[in-house]
Amino acid sequence: MKHQESYQHYLETMARSSLRLMFCRRMDEKDRFWNFTLHSHDCLEIICFLEGSLNINREEQEIEAAPGSIVIHPPHVLHQEFPRPDTHREVIALWLESPIPSAPSDSVMAVDRDGSICSLFRQIHAEYHRTDAFAGELTRLYLSSLLLLTARALTAPASGNTLTLIIHYLRQNYSMPLTLDTLASLAAVSPSYLERLFRRHLHTSPMRCLRQIRIQEAKKLLIQSAFSIEDIACRVGIPDASYFWRLFRKETGFSPSEYRRFLKNPEECSVVVKQ
Repeated sequence: MKHQESYQHYLETMARSSLRLMFCRRMDEKDRFWNFTLHSHDCLEIICFLEGSLNINREEQEIEAAPGSIVIHPPHVLHQEFPRPDTHREVIALWLESPIPSAPSDSVMAVDRDGSICSLFRQIHAEYHRTDAFAGELTRLYLSSLLLLTARALTAPASGNTLTLIIHYLRQNYSMPLTLDTLASLAAVSPSYLERLFRRHLHTSPMRCLRQIRIQEAKKLLIQSAFSIEDIACRVGIPDASYFWRLFRKETGFSPSEYRRFLKNPEECSVVVKQ
């Protein structure tokens, strides 16, 4: 608790100081600015993960960042990123001059539970590249808000909005390859806790919820598009077409082609399709 309070105080003090943005860059996995050696910065580094994931080590500490993660590296804190090979990732990285002498001595990760912090990162990135008379002042206002919201996110109880966070994330990212570990890391809880939370309140599991969302999205595509069954399977995050076929029949009682035929020609359908 003291560690969280220390970080909260640091970010609050930063938010009320004269902020100077030294670096702002939106990067994907191909960007030449990535530094995968053990390193530190003379400034405060804050990274927002928009897509993909990354493991970050600092001595014995390990952080697994996922979409919605806000990773903070105070000045002079050694850290090292370990990318996952052949995976897409996209982040916005900010470097802020830190006039506060008593910075925390380790890295930390917050979770953007409602998208507000990631939205501010995007606004800061947009203003950073503008040249009009308002850009500098707007950037400073957005930075102050970002630091305060991040301080709030660090002290928010992990269980408060966990289900809402994960279900929203699943609905937005069902086409991506997702694991229970990734979802738990996003919510800053353990996989076993996330499983218990879903079963206690929703009487299902996180991965079962993901499968149901994928099938619901597949139903829409079967009715509203002319994509092939194989294309639809890939679009909903199930690249194995035979597995998709079996899963769809298990969830609906129909094969994908039967579902499409019945729903597009309801006069030929003499059965009730599961919703």
